[in-house]
Amino acid sequence: VAAPQSGASAPRSGGGGRRYVEVADMEALQSCVRSFLAAYNDSVDAQNALALAADLRLAAGAQGTVDRALETVRVSTSPGMPPPGTSPLSLVLFTDMLLHLTRIHRVLRQPCGHLLLLGAAGSGRASLVRIGAYIAECALVASSSHASYTMPQWRAELRRAVLRAGELDEQVVLLLSEASLDLLDGDDGILEDVNQLLNTGEVVGLLGDAEVKRVDSAMRALSRAEENLMRRTQEFPTFAKKASKEPATLIIGGPNVEELLNAHASNQRWVRRVRANLHVVGMLSPQSHTFRERLREFPALTNYCTVDYLHPWPAPALIAVAQHALLLADVGGAEERFRVCRACAELHMCAVAAAEDGRAAGAAYQQLSTA
Repeated sequence: VAAPQSGASAPRSGGGGRRYVEVADMEALQSCVRSFLAAYNDSVDAQNALALAADLRLAAGAQGTVDRALETVRVSTSPGMPPPGTSPLSLVLFTDMLLHLTRIHRVLRQPCGHLLLLGAAGSGRASLVRIGAYIAECALVASSSHASYTMPQWRAELRRAVLRAGELDEQVVLLLSEASLDLLDGDDGILEDVNQLLNTGEVVGLLGDAEVKRVDSAMRALSRAEENLMRRTQEFPTFAKKASKEPATLIIGGPNVEELLNAHASNQRWVRRVRANLHVVGMLSPQSHTFRERLREFPALTNYCTVDYLHPWPAPALIAVAQHALLLADVGGAEERFRVCRACAELHMCAVAAAEDGRAAGAAYQQLSTA
């Protein structure tokens, strides 16, 4: 994990805005993640305060007081900044959680890095992705799990993520919850678009005509800028200038060859930028009845994604969660508190074991959450 420097919210530059510092021991890693978690929650509070002040300004029409409040709320505009309306994270930093976080962060920092997180619901997969994306300075676009979530809304979110990755050259994490996959399942569902995106770097029919023209113009402008830079550094061969003055070969009834080559080069540049900057993170539960079917039907999920299996949390992790939950409760002294927390962990493990026994016996399996 890149340790926070003086500018923890500094924008990305080159390989990253934060200088990489090796963390040698687990205590230092825990302290590093705790500082990032505090910075994330501060950013969430600042973004929500800014959004609330803007809403008050629109509702009341007041200028003076609200304008002064807007000036005092300083919100960074780095790509990793959480959007308004995000809830703060309350995480328990135990060893297994930190190991999974380092894996997620390592994948998100790689070009074309995609993740498939397997585990039970409530195991903290989404929270790990949110803080991991913040540490890696990636913008987060998450699919909704609301019952009224529709395919046009998903396409709008996917289009926004693709344009930010390709046109704005930002690092973007596309987070797919299993609830949204269940809502929009089928041949034309979310996974069909994700499968295309992972295989080819684009989704057929996602961008409109105006967006395609804007993207093509932006990619051609980048190509011209690179060619001018190469000419200035004399890396272009001399015969290339002569060849560019020759008339282009024409195709009967169609555009010239040069225009076709330029369009193809522009599209390939766009696809490369999207594939390098957009990181797909899917969350699936192996206990789901659709798990195997989805992996067989959409092989890109395993061909292009790094699989990270979140096993059930061990007893020390459950005790740490109980200690965090009972932090403000009056349960006696330190020894009594530890006994209560250990009892909570044992009760949870017994419930999980009973559910597994029932599933093995053919009973309806009830998936238990660690939340």
